[in-house]
Amino acid sequence: MHTHGSLYSSLLLALLCSGTLSAQTSQDTLIQRDLILEKDYVPAIESSDKLLILPEPEPVNQEKRSADFSLMGSPAPLKGIYRPLPAPVLNTEYPASKKWSYFSFAGGSKTAFLGDAQVNVLRQSKQTMDIRLLHRSIFGDITNSMNETKRSFMNQNRLMANYTLHLPGHELKVGLGQRYNAWNYYGLWKTPSDPASVNEVTTPDNQWLSDSEFAINLGSKQTKQAFSYKVGLNGHLFYLGKGINAPGTTNKTKGAREGTFTINGALAYQLSDNLATGVNAGLTTLSYRDPVTYTLSQTHYDNPSSTAHFFAKQNWLEVNPFARFTWKQWKLSAGLNVAVPSLENERVKWAPNFSGSTSLSDKAAFRVSLDGGILLGTYREGLDRNPYLDPYLKLKTAYQPINLQAAIDWRPIKDLRLTPRIGYSRTNDKAFFYNALPGGTDRINHAYGQLFSVLYMNENRLSIGSEAYYNFRSKLRFFAEAHYNQYINYSDDAGIDSQLAGHRKAWYQPGVDARFRLDASPFKQLSLFADYQIMAMRYASTSTEFMHRMDDIHDLSLGASWQLGNNVQLFVRLNNLLDQRYEVWNAYKVHGLSALIGGYVTF
Repeated sequence: MHTHGSLYSSLLLALLCSGTLSAQTSQDTLIQRDLILEKDYVPAIESSDKLLILPEPEPVNQEKRSADFSLMGSPAPLKGIYRPLPAPVLNTEYPASKKWSYFSFAGGSKTAFLGDAQVNVLRQSKQTMDIRLLHRSIFGDITNSMNETKRSFMNQNRLMANYTLHLPGHELKVGLGQRYNAWNYYGLWKTPSDPASVNEVTTPDNQWLSDSEFAINLGSKQTKQAFSYKVGLNGHLFYLGKGINAPGTTNKTKGAREGTFTINGALAYQLSDNLATGVNAGLTTLSYRDPVTYTLSQTHYDNPSSTAHFFAKQNWLEVNPFARFTWKQWKLSAGLNVAVPSLENERVKWAPNFSGSTSLSDKAAFRVSLDGGILLGTYREGLDRNPYLDPYLKLKTAYQPINLQAAIDWRPIKDLRLTPRIGYSRTNDKAFFYNALPGGTDRINHAYGQLFSVLYMNENRLSIGSEAYYNFRSKLRFFAEAHYNQYINYSDDAGIDSQLAGHRKAWYQPGVDARFRLDASPFKQLSLFADYQIMAMRYASTSTEFMHRMDDIHDLSLGASWQLGNNVQLFVRLNNLLDQRYEVWNAYKVHGLSALIGGYVTF
């Protein structure tokens, strides 16, 4: 491993007195949670997930808010491109200062279970501490393209602890977590035309992962002081349990181990009422234990060559100097993102960033943003995005030189908000998953298979869409959004680019996605919701077509909750998709409907 010499060293010195607030950090920290809707949209029953991804933990504030009791989760979001299908969650009073603990449990058809529990160990004016346990599991029947129906399962568990200490002018936050997931592989694996040696390569019947994580953050509070700061440490220790067996061997296989450690922070100084300047910086270190497995990519069905180039230790140093200022009616910020790698085969990446907003009238505002930089690729992220990924593969770091977004927020009447938006992004070396290629050029399989490999392409994406939200006297809430996405993909590999030439789509990314949601509270004790989503115009590679039009995904969720006093609530939900992963990646038929009945109690 080689370094970039003096440039890397000088930027590292800047890190010692500062840090970063990079996009990757916000996804990895223990004390963040993705919000499904922005701004003031807080439905009585929040949007729901498919029983796959557990919600990110966050510390409890000294106030009431909704608790996320999601029934299901979707595949991990594909970096702002793929919009996961939500599903029903329950609006409850989150156990804050007046509550000591809560417990939630539900069960239903297709052998689905949900369990949440939290204990607020400390609830004081200067410090808080809570411990939370989450469980999701579902078992059901999946039908593949050969009309074979078999049982599948998914089990997710997460234990978290968060501590917050309020100091004069400062705030300390500490989070610890442990995640354990288990699932099985399912799909077509071989065809009669495959060589015998290929048929003998086997995947494990089931798989598991372990992810230990921590986060420590210290920062200044929002005060009238000119100087503000934030510093933090966070990390993950990730294991994948099993690998792939090769022909004629009985060796015990295992996936890779990945350690991720990030030191980050930010400094800002208010020079005047109209001008502030600062710097964000961060250093991320990735270290590995090589997997003991056989790769399915290309024609490697025997012992693969050295994995050193896949799993070499590496660092990324990111620095972002910026300035925030006002000009006439505009609020503006501008800066430069610079990312310096430790590996000599990687190059320094940079991208400008800019944002601005202004009022168009007393009912409308305009906002625009330009961003870019690296999208850090890790072993953990690849398996979180697609749990059927070849255990040998680690995602490469992608580079986004431009991500331009613009939107108008318009309130024609008090209770109605309309937000038309447009965006364009360019992403180099973006990972696209596949489990078949035409012509037998990749023998991973000749049909929809259990394991996926990766091709890297350069993606251009144009998106046009709009959102609408209407609130009628807090009794009836309606939300709608729709987007049209145009993709133009290229590849640095001439063979791949020639196949893209006639149909430059992005695999598994929807050309059209839309969502419609209605929440109603006819009276205080009763809440109802209906949620419909569609992902259409999706393409993927098969054994006969490089760009095959896939079936659209239709997701309908219905639910109701009934309040039985201050501390007890019952709920029921109905959903037409058993397990969305199979719909998204394998395009298998999913046997539904699934129903869930449960409740929660606070103490």
